[in-house]
Amino acid sequence: MVGFSTGAVAKGNFHLALSRLSGLEADAVELSCLRDHELIPMRQAFPGLALERYKHVSFHAPSQFRFVDPKWAVKGIIEDILPHLRGGVVVHADQVHQDPLVWSRLGASLLIENNDNRKAFGQTADDLEEALVQLDTAQNEAGICLDIGHAIQVDPSRDLLTEIVQRFGYRIRQIHISSVLESGLHQRISGLERKALTDTLNYLQHWYADHQDQPPAVIIESPTTRLEEELRSVQLAMANNVPDIPGLGDD
Repeated sequence: MVGFSTGAVAKGNFHLALSRLSGLEADAVELSCLRDHELIPMRQAFPGLALERYKHVSFHAPSQFRFVDPKWAVKGIIEDILPHLRGGVVVHADQVHQDPLVWSRLGASLLIENNDNRKAFGQTADDLEEALVQLDTAQNEAGICLDIGHAIQVDPSRDLLTEIVQRFGYRIRQIHISSVLESGLHQRISGLERKALTDTLNYLQHWYADHQDQPPAVIIESPTTRLEEELRSVQLAMANNVPDIPGLGDD
């Protein structure tokens, strides 16, 4: 499954983004709400959104909270958004680290995302492990949203990406892909990210095949108007997912 984040297609305007995506042959979508002031209109609109065509529907929670209390935000997500998802709720690792008891209410729907280098926490595999341990549940079923662009920005050698995939492969339920500049800005996907995606899926296929689970949905975060071209480039990278690869590929 592959599709776009609404925030990449039309920043701050999920209605326009969904309209632009309506003609694409994509079977996944992520409703992005990175700014907390967008949460109220998102909550109000979500039950009426035309999302039936998508096999995978996820939601990206705000990356920081300036106007809304996280407790209120999670309550609203559970009441108005979660019932309409066919995916999880993506939350940056630093947010989980700051309020683990609040975010633990999402249970198995919680997908913790690795951060880029702008945050003080959440980039490394150890950070993700710490966030998972903090969650208030004995049988922690939270997942991971692997952001390939973030991992490569933090460590261009791809050693960090390899470590995250190998340590948390069984938890990875969604993948973000884009190219991320040192400033944190997302750009169109390069050959480096496409190769990393192929190698990541090669590694993960063994886990999902053994457990008869669906492989993770891939969400494109590239800000581009050339949607079909970007989608096709990711689909080609996913199609190179050949069997019997024991680990992440070499460059």
